[in-house]
Amino acid sequence: MNRYQTLIQQLKPADGFEVRLKRRVLNAGPVPKKTYHPRSAVRTVLLAAVVAVALTASAAAVVSAFADWDPIFVRLFRPTETEAALVEEAVQTEVVTSVCGDTTLKIRQTIGDGKSMYFIMDVTFPKSVDLSALVDQNGDGRADNYAIHPVDMWFYTAETTYTDIAGMTYEQAREFLDAYRYTDGSLSSNIQNIDLDSNTITYLMQLTVRTVIPVAGQPLTALIDTFEQSFPDGTETTVVDGPFLISWTADYDAASRTFDIKDGEETIGTVTLSPLSLRGVLKTTDYLDSKEFRKTLSLTFINGDVCLPANNGPGIGIHEYQEGVVDKTWYFEYHFDVYFRDILVVDEVASVQVGGYSIDVK
Repeated sequence: MNRYQTLIQQLKPADGFEVRLKRRVLNAGPVPKKTYHPRSAVRTVLLAAVVAVALTASAAAVVSAFADWDPIFVRLFRPTETEAALVEEAVQTEVVTSVCGDTTLKIRQTIGDGKSMYFIMDVTFPKSVDLSALVDQNGDGRADNYAIHPVDMWFYTAETTYTDIAGMTYEQAREFLDAYRYTDGSLSSNIQNIDLDSNTITYLMQLTVRTVIPVAGQPLTALIDTFEQSFPDGTETTVVDGPFLISWTADYDAASRTFDIKDGEETIGTVTLSPLSLRGVLKTTDYLDSKEFRKTLSLTFINGDVCLPANNGPGIGIHEYQEGVVDKTWYFEYHFDVYFRDILVVDEVASVQVGGYSIDVK
């Protein structure tokens, strides 16, 4: 698993949330047509993660309109009332608390669409862990040290509790849960708040899975090895030893629609569109590098606009392709995940474009 660093950006919102823009545009206009030649080596390409967290000093005015939403999610999505209603069933609050020895994990709120989940996790550390060096106490915009972050965080479909692994090493706990592990997925994490009074760090995380097993509608267990602190010189030190475990059931799924991608009569992929994301897989004989493939992704709206809404932070869009052979013909299989910065009104979308194909979603 990656080491996670703190990334907090201050963004000042436009005056009046009721008139905020519906969409931010990353890519617009038609995609130029190119000819690509297949390569013969198996490879995987990861597109760069897009990480951005919006924190605004005037968020309190918005929170009052969304009392059931955690302020962190309000700042992240900045939804209108119409947009919030689209994912009302996908918000789960006060999910679970897990006491793991002298460290406590709490899932405060989650929101997701089946294959992807944002969740807010509070970690209360023992008093022996000094968090004061992580806070900008001098007012110079910098803390004395870098973040404390979870190390080797894995997810499982097992229904279990910390009691089941108490006394085990991390390796023993992994072996105990191994049959239930998600084998293909990604996680992003960043710190949202440090409360010195309670000795608690609040993390905003996003889990994405690309297996047939969804993250909603069944038990979900997170297993963490340790928490480490990073320093400016590149060194790291363990602040609390695990393992740590927290388990809950995500009982939501934002309304999503899945469509086949057709080449004549042959189904060559699928695309799933939800208010939170665009996901899918495409099998093609045309080779595109990661940047070119990204350019083929767009939405056509009923009003005629053609664009790809801005990627969400801390949402990570991991795009990969791999090669194979069918009937002595090389093909390239692309997996794409795009997480929107704003909640998408799916009913306003007419079609999805990917890899040179247009899929009607109305």
